Amino acid sequence: MNVIGDLISIDPYITINTSSQNYGNIIAGGTETKSYSVTADVSAPTGHMAQFTFNISASLGITGSGAFSVVIGQIPVLIICMDENHNSSPAIMAALDSVQVAYEIQTSFPTDLSLYTSVFVCLGIYSSNYVLGSADGQLLANFLNAGGKIYMEGGDTWYYDAQTAVHPMFNITGCIRRNGVI
Repeated sequence: MNVIGDLISIDPYITINTSSQNYGNIIAGGTETKSYSVTADVSAPTGHMAQFTFNISASLGITGSGAFSVVIGQIPVLIICMDENHNSSPAIMAALDSVQVAYEIQTSFPTDLSLYTSVFVCLGIYSSNYVLGSADGQLLANFLNAGGKIYMEGGDTWYYDAQTAVHPMFNITGCIRRNGVI
């Protein structure tokens, strides 16, 4: 009965335009949805993680709260870990955490890379490496052509695997080392 929701943020880059909403009476097991209006300051750094708190109260002294965060602008880094052994992704995450750069990690290629500024692609090492397919290569090439940045690792992808649209964009010529000779 008489449910009120309040959205709060002390983030210097956030202005909450609609901070309080009246949800009215919600029946047992029911749900109610409301929208809150929030504005990010134009000086907010791309990828800034804004923190929010949501408080709810109702008749008879019922209260609750929760916290969440939202990234402003593009997410700085996407890590695509196709390596089933996860050789590099933990080190990449630790490095990004140490400099407080926001990132997401996925174990498959998303359909839309425009949400990200840069992509780290971990393909793994033989015999458990991921072979980049033509659709994946085209997705990455389109991302580079749109101004994105890519780091891609996996020795086999540069020599043994079929080349995709993205491979020539790195200007890497793969070679085999035999007995110390290239």
